[in-house]
Order: sequence, then C-alpha cells, then structure tokens
Amino acid sequence: YITEPFLEKTERTNRWQTEFWGKYMHAAAPFWVYTGDAQLERNIEYGLANVLKSQEPSGYIGNYPDDVRCGKGWDVWGMKYTLLGLLHYYDAFRERNPENAKKALAAAERLCDYLIAEIGPNGKRGRVLWETGAWGGLPSSSILEPVVWLYNRTKEQRFLDFATFVVKGMSEPENGPRLIDLALKGVSVADRNSYMTDKAPKHSHPNRSKAYEMMSCYQGLVEYYETTGRKDCLDAAVAAADQIIRDEINIAGGCACAEIWFHGAKKQHLPYTHLQETCVTITWMRLVEKLLALTGDPKYADELEKTFYNIYLASMHPSCAEFAAYTPLNGTRWHCHDHCYMHTDCCNANGPRGFLAFLRAMFTAKDDTAYLNFYVSGKETVTLPKSGVKVAFDSYTVYPSGSGFRLVNHTEGEPRFTLALRIPAWSEKTAVTVNGKAVEGVKPGAYCRIDRTWKVSDVVEVKLDMTV
Repeated sequence: YITEPFLEKTERTNRWQTEFWGKYMHAAAPFWVYTGDAQLERNIEYGLANVLKSQEPSGYIGNYPDDVRCGKGWDVWGMKYTLLGLLHYYDAFRERNPENAKKALAAAERLCDYLIAEIGPNGKRGRVLWETGAWGGLPSSSILEPVVWLYNRTKEQRFLDFATFVVKGMSEPENGPRLIDLALKGVSVADRNSYMTDKAPKHSHPNRSKAYEMMSCYQGLVEYYETTGRKDCLDAAVAAADQIIRDEINIAGGCACAEIWFHGAKKQHLPYTHLQETCVTITWMRLVEKLLALTGDPKYADELEKTFYNIYLASMHPSCAEFAAYTPLNGTRWHCHDHCYMHTDCCNANGPRGFLAFLRAMFTAKDDTAYLNFYVSGKETVTLPKSGVKVAFDSYTVYPSGSGFRLVNHTEGEPRFTLALRIPAWSEKTAVTVNGKAVEGVKPGAYCRIDRTWKVSDVVEVKLDMTV
C-alpha cells in the first residue's frame, strides 16, 4: 500500500506520500534483525520489490512527474527516506539475501547519482539542493544522513563529495539553513528566521525553525563528523542540542508547537495546541542517542530516558495500534490524521523507531567499559571492542515505579572490565553496592564506574533517589 505511489508518479503539489516506506523501513529492518520474524520479512521483501520496480532508467525513485521534480514540494525529502529504506535493507539482509541486498545498494547509488546530476554542483535543474523543498531548505538538506551512509558502504568518492556539497549548502549561504554558524554563535533554534534577508528564495518557505527537519539535518552533520572528523559539525550539533535542552524541552521531555521551535520551556504552562508531535519526539530521541554515543555525556541519556517514559510511551494508543499525532501536557492524546490521501501518517510511520533509540542506547560498550544507561528488566549483552569479552548481565527492577535495581553477572570466565552505571542527574543520593559492599564516590549526573575482575553471580544493586 505505501509503495504504490512510487509506481503511480502522480504528485504535482506538496504532499509527502513517498516518505512512508522509508520511515517504516527505518524500524522494520532493524527489528527484523532483533526478531527474525517471518511475516515481517515477507512484508519487507514485498515492499522492496515494488520500490525497485519503480526506479526509472535515470535512477529516480519517487512519485513526481519530471517537470516538477526537485522543486518546492517534498520530492527530495521523499528521496531521503527512500535512500534510508534501501540502506536499512542492505544492512539487515546482506547475509540473509545477498542478491537483493546488492540490488538495494545499487538502486541507492543510482538514486543518489540522479540527485547529483539534477541538483548537485552544476545540476540540470539550475538550483542547488538547499534551494529545493520547503522550510528554508531544511527538509532537503537532511538528505545528508543517507548520503554519508551510502559513502560509508560503497567508499565511492563522488558520494562523499556530494555530502560535502550538502554541508556547504546547509552552512554557508546567507539565506540557507546556516546550521553551523548560527548554532556556534548561540542563536536560539526558535530565533533563526531573523537572520534571513529579503533575498530568501521565493519558492521556499522562509522558515528555519521547523523542529523535526532541523534535527534531521543535525543528525546528518554528526554522521558527517564521524566520517570526516570535521569537528565544527559535531560542535554545532552539540550546541544546538544543549540549547534545545535549555530553552525548548519541557518538564516531561517534549518539545515544539505545530512542529516549530517556540521557546517552549518558558511557555509550557500556556494552552498551546499541536504540542509534541511524535515525529519531533522520535527525531529528538535519535539525536540524543547519537550524541550520547559520540560524546559519552550521560546528560543525553537523561534526556532520552525522560522523553521515552513521559512523551514517547504516552503517545501510544492503549491498544498499541497507533501513535498519536500530538501528546500535549494537558493529557489529551490527538488521534493521528490521515496524510496525503493515504490511510497512514508520518507519526505512525516514524513511531516504532523510538523503541530502537532506547534499545540501542540501553547497554553499550567502548574500549573495555560496558555502559548501562537505562534501568530495565531483561538480559543485557555487549561485546567489549578492545578485549573482545562478551559481557552478559541479567537485570531485575520495576523502575520507574520503584527505585531498586539488581544486576547479576553472567559473563563467562573471570575477565577484568569496567561497568559504568549511569546515575541520573535527578537522583541526588544514590546507593550502589557490589556483593553487598558499598561503592564510594557515587555522584548524580555521572557514571559510577566499577572496575574489577568479575565472577559469575556477582551482584550489583542500585537504590535510586526517587524523592520528588
């Protein structure tokens, strides 16, 4: 159903029918890796076949006729999600179905080559990428993320060159998104429109404050930093995220009004409508998940946890059949509206990805340290990159309705490694013990690092301070 628009190519206005397949794949392919679910696999393969069948000889995959492609609508945005969907398939199925994985990667290469030819340097359309689409070039510029992914999977220099071109467009032109210099100057995400001149492109919605799309661009910038080492890209993303935490995130971990930044932290007591769109919530969770991985700063885990429990889970219908469009602080969940003459919408397509942000950040590893960021019941396993030790723990808790947490070691042998427990910034007096012996120096807003030779059945217990 969600791949039919690729075959029809009838869109001439500003609808976004071609985002849905890529968004679903953003969760479907990684969840298949977790579960191996047979029905999910059949759905994924069926959808991929339709998308591949729709690709034109030029490389284009989308639903716009040629004369209005790469214009003021959501065409480039749709191609962004199509690239993500193809690359998610490649990552998940390159061993399971190498033939189709090869086809998916080849289709992604051809689609990116189409974009380069049409709106890259000296492109046929006579406009560059950031001048396409709506909202001051933010949606189109967010294509940076899958372009970097494509380079990392192919090592084809033309894709890295195109990524560099996209970064230049989102950072240098006076009326472009200016995602780097304005962030580093400390300009609020809600105030960036005042830095545009009257020379802004007439075909583009002159608004740089669209929350979802802006954060998607910063996601691309941190991916570009990881690949190239260009530090100002990471610094800008960190500066923007920290300013969002300070000025936009409300008491429950939500943000944005009508999907736009609005100095929300100061206005959360007022009866604004269309608050906390689920797409904004999930994109925020993805961004702080990435910043946690890159910086190791536990404040990003604090933010991800707060948003996950309070806004993200609250956005789900009690039946778990759908995600709300908006989940304002007054407790009224807004039923999702159908988009683009389709019986689906952006938030239901994006929704499942939020669980992955939480799962992937839950138990991570760097060098010889295993990081436990969230207190949940289950089995946590991770391989330490430096030593290759496969760390394994069982955990028991009713958190967040209770304050206790018990972790039992099941790592084979007696390896020495560090277990780093995130101590939430709000837990002022946290007690940590190992086999009943107190751990000293436990501080809020930091990691409690336990470096020892671990034996099977060693027990770590945590008592968090849940005082209101």
